[in-house]
Amino acid sequence: MSETIIYPEISTLRKHAGWIKYVCVHTLSFQVWTAGAVPRDADYNIIEGHENQYKAVFDDLESCLNQAGTSISNAIKINIFLQDLCVYNDFNVWYRENVVKKYGDKVRRCVAVGINGQETVVEVEITAALEQGKYYDMCVDELKKRIS
Repeated sequence: MSETIIYPEISTLRKHAGWIKYVCVHTLSFQVWTAGAVPRDADYNIIEGHENQYKAVFDDLESCLNQAGTSISNAIKINIFLQDLCVYNDFNVWYRENVVKKYGDKVRRCVAVGINGQETVVEVEITAALEQGKYYDMCVDELKKRIS
């Protein structure tokens, strides 16, 4: 079982990669987990505007997943944390237009939580398959080992 921890050089983490100690991307066997992405710019300031924050978070997660060898297209589960559910409808409209249309519909969870900092309206984390179809192939191989 192979395991890799990746600290991607992406726009929102580049300047602070030396002191951010949480795992940005962790791969284990066929799965990839991302740390929660928040909408910050290269100077670690919160990005202004709800839609800009949504875009920044998903752009950074796509970059992280790409560096791990996968993409949002291979997402198994997307966890979305909103500062306040009053933005839920607006977020859903943006999500359908920008995530579902580009990557397909994914299993997701969306909850309201107290995110650190009032200006931050969204945080997202993604669990993805390392490669499309790879999980199925690994399951078949494991099954063959067990029955032989």
